[in-house]
Amino acid sequence: MKRPHPKALGRAVEAFAGKENVTSRRMRRWVATIALAQVLIRAKERGVIKGFAIKGGHAIELRLRSKARASRDVDVIIAVASDGGIVDTVRAALTEGWSGFTFTFREAYETAHAFRFPMSAKYENVDWSTFDVEITAGDVAGEDLVEPLNLSEFSLESPDPISCLDLYAQIAQKFHGATDPDENRPRDILDIYILRQTYSFDIDRLRISVEELFAQRSKQSWPAPIELRDGWESVIAGLIDQNKFTCTVAEVLNAVNAFALELMGVAMKVNYEYRFLVLNGLARVPTVIENAVENDTALDAFTRMTQTEGWRLAHLIRYPSLGVSRSMLAVLERPIEPAE
Repeated sequence: MKRPHPKALGRAVEAFAGKENVTSRRMRRWVATIALAQVLIRAKERGVIKGFAIKGGHAIELRLRSKARASRDVDVIIAVASDGGIVDTVRAALTEGWSGFTFTFREAYETAHAFRFPMSAKYENVDWSTFDVEITAGDVAGEDLVEPLNLSEFSLESPDPISCLDLYAQIAQKFHGATDPDENRPRDILDIYILRQTYSFDIDRLRISVEELFAQRSKQSWPAPIELRDGWESVIAGLIDQNKFTCTVAEVLNAVNAFALELMGVAMKVNYEYRFLVLNGLARVPTVIENAVENDTALDAFTRMTQTEGWRLAHLIRYPSLGVSRSMLAVLERPIEPAE
């Protein structure tokens, strides 16, 4: 198959972007990252790496394309085949291109969890796209093979299926990221919503995946409150607007909380919304004139919500907090008011 001229490929991709209702920049990144995945597949065949899996927001984009939010970078797990470092391994993996695409990076930057590679993609030696790739070295287990956009539509080679993190493991990671007190990941709440709206899940299997991940990481406990921290509402609203979604922030939060309740085995009412609060019990047996709950900001929020905002206590669940010996997860509910 004769490859198209770079300008012809650019025009074809831009026209397809219009059909997908996405920007041409996003469409170019899709093509480039599919090509990058093909390069990694060939690197595995050459024995440079033992395997890889794409995870994070871009894995959702590979599955759902324009139905997913636009991801800022590409997260990849790579199983290193030798004792060499991840940077040298990636450099060796990129020595061969795919269907006219080649990839280079000037310098990699180590972050708290991974290595960040500012990647430059060229097609037939002409600049095509730039994006960041975050790569973590680790074992690849439980991946799904995802059929990407077929690039033969642009007279390129037809790509092989791409290894992505198992969907159940990915949702477990999203729940963990959205509730990690040390992370700032409001986009994970939107991703959970998108996946829940798109796929049907075996709830028992997903419950096990979530519980195992939280236990393995031993940080925050599960079940964990899913709430909008300072600034998160505006971030999620911005993502909804940027991606032209039709949902609201309130609908997203309610659906994700309802999803979490399913995983806890808690029955939900139709047309109700739900919120979680962690109430800390006293470290001692209360006297007859004391409340059994600590008089803190969580109790203040509980009091305000139940006395002035129309919420009522639906369930009280033992909360296995890692830092407090006596805690309870309060599940609050109230009817959803019909839109005017």
